[in-house]
Amino acid sequence: MAVHPARERLAADQATLDEQVDQLTQVQAERRERLIRR
Repeated sequence: MAVHPARERLAADQATLDEQVDQLTQVQAERRERLIRR
């Protein structure tokens, strides 16, 4: 059974979004640590 192209694109977009969220979470954690150290 072939996967619908639109569904495939959605899955790829979701993976990209998940990656971006991970990066943002990491950046926020680093900023928080820097603020706490001051």
